[in-house]
Order: sequence, then structure tokens, then C-alpha cells
Amino acid sequence: MRRLFALLPAAILCLAACSDGGGAEDPQHYGVSGPHSVGVTFLALPDGRPVDVWYPAAEGGEVADPFVYNLNDFWPESIATAVPPAPNIVVDAYEDVAASGEGPFPVVLESHGLASTRQDGSLNHRQLASWGFIVVAPEHYERNRATVVGQPEEFTEMESVDVLLAALDLVVAESLSAGSILEGRVDETRIAVDGISAGGEAALELAADPRIGAVVARAPAGPGGEIAAPVMVIASDRDVAVPVDDVLALYAGLPAPKGLAVIENAGHNTFTDSCAVIRDEGGIPVDELSEATGFPPALLEFGNNGCTEDYVDPDVVKPVIDHLRIAHIRWAFGIDDTDEQLQPAFVNDTFPNLLAEYQFAPE
Repeated sequence: MRRLFALLPAAILCLAACSDGGGAEDPQHYGVSGPHSVGVTFLALPDGRPVDVWYPAAEGGEVADPFVYNLNDFWPESIATAVPPAPNIVVDAYEDVAASGEGPFPVVLESHGLASTRQDGSLNHRQLASWGFIVVAPEHYERNRATVVGQPEEFTEMESVDVLLAALDLVVAESLSAGSILEGRVDETRIAVDGISAGGEAALELAADPRIGAVVARAPAGPGGEIAAPVMVIASDRDVAVPVDDVLALYAGLPAPKGLAVIENAGHNTFTDSCAVIRDEGGIPVDELSEATGFPPALLEFGNNGCTEDYVDPDVVKPVIDHLRIAHIRWAFGIDDTDEQLQPAFVNDTFPNLLAEYQFAPE
């Protein structure tokens, strides 16, 4: 298995100040792992819908094996036995370890895309948590992998925004619950939302909620609703599912403050954990996998988009995606008292030859 995104040694984690607060003398590079180790806990809504929560962990919490998942974990049982084996994805996070006492921490709600799952972004969730966020990733049963192949779990249908808000209520309740891992750790006054594709559309829809203080929309599938928070839009210039021209038009209609990044030579699936695995395996065998799973061939083609050798390596581009998400949310929340880390000069100099276009409109 080709190396997944590797954490840089601790000695070079801080290219500038690594404080959770603002006031750093130089702009911070958020594409490296942050100062916190990371825990993960697995919760559920009352109807059984799973919600993964990633959080800054207390020092010394890495006492067990790291979290591991497999892309085949999310196929229905009848299909899982028919698909080729897939390598495990190892995430440097530890289940149910004690949370850092430095909180409460801002919340980032995560919304996955069509035919995806809440865990397809685990490496991204871990990165956010390392920089001091509680990351809340519910399963959207309405559009996940099992539902797309016609073998869904039993669930109560909910709108995407309602799923995200129910997951928020769940972690707030955990923060108020004595003895919970998250007791006292959730700052419900600072809430962001981040989503991919259909999840990007959901993030933009949730942006109308006055509680939302920052939005990140990656390859958003639609325009969402009324925007009441700063938005960072991240797109790919070779996206066949959400064409970049559509994203540019969406961005043009957003009010400032806002930012736009277009990744050069990237595709729709560049944003997920699965992309590096797909590239390593030489791409998805569309006809074979469609026959084995019943998965629509067109959606499998979207899985290859951005994840074969003729696209930018997803491991190479992951740091710029992480940086923009984290820098945007921290700036919107006032954690960083400067916007230098979002200015074109810093972004383009730090991540040369990765962005086809970058704009930042702070006001």
C-alpha cells in the first residue's frame, strides 16, 4: 500500500507559532498535523444513525492501536463478500481516549457526499481535530453507499440539514453530561460546517442558520440557501461531476467574506480518503465492480475522477486542502487575529503549482 498522508516530525510541525490562540508572528501552515493528539468516539442518534466524533485528546492518550477502517466496511454484507479486498486505512487517532482539558473547542459539522460514508473523510477529520476542533460526522443514510446500491439500512428519513443539526444537539448533550468523554469540551457558540459534493450543498444550506460561523464547501453540488457566514469554496478543475464553471458561478453569487480555491489537475474524488487507495490500485475496475455490487457505473467513474495517474497525487494536494479549511475556520472564528494565512501571496508561495486559481475576499 502506498504511503498515505504522513505526519511530519514534531520538530517541524510549527513553521510559525503553534498556539491555539491568535497573535502568531508569521502565518501558520495548517497542512501539517496540529499540536493535539486525537481521539475518536462513536455515538448514535436516537434512531441508531451513527455519528463519529473526533476531538483533541489529552497528552499520553496514544495507549492503544490507532483507528483503522477499510473501504469495504460499508458495503452491505451480501456485496462485501463479492468485492476485491481493499487495504486498510490507518488514522492516527485513538478510540475513547481522554479529551484534552484545554477546551471547550469549536465544532465542525461534516457532511459526506453521495455514495460515500461518514468515514471516507477520516483523515481529514483527524487533521481538523489536531488543530483544536470537535469534528462531528454523521452518516447520511439517505445517500450513502448502501442506499445507492438499493440495500439501505432501516432509517428514518431526514433532510441533510436536519441530520447535521441533530448530530450537533447530540454532542452538545454529551458535553453537558457528567462523565462523558466530551464533558465540558464543546463550544456551542462557535460552529462551522464542511461538506463534499452533496455534503457541500448541505453545508451551504446550513449556512443560513445564524449559529453557523464558518462554511467550507468542497465541490458543492448546489448553491444551498441564504448565506450568513464566511464561505471557503474548494473545487477541482477537472471535476466531471461538479464542473468548475458551475462552482465559479456559485462563488460569484456569494457575499463576502469568501474564498475560492481551484485545485489544478484534480477531480471530484480528490477530496476523500479513498482517492489515494484507488490511485494505488490503478483505478477502480468499473465494469467488474459494478457487476459485483450493482453500483451504478457512472458513480464508479466519479470515484476514478481525480484518483488515477493522470491527475495530481491526492497525497500531494491534501495539505493545501487541509490548510485552507483550517485557516478559514480559525480566521472566521477569530482564533487567528490575522488573515495572512489566507492571503494569495502566502497560499501560492506555500503551495506552489497546486492551485489553478485562488481568490480571497475578506470584506
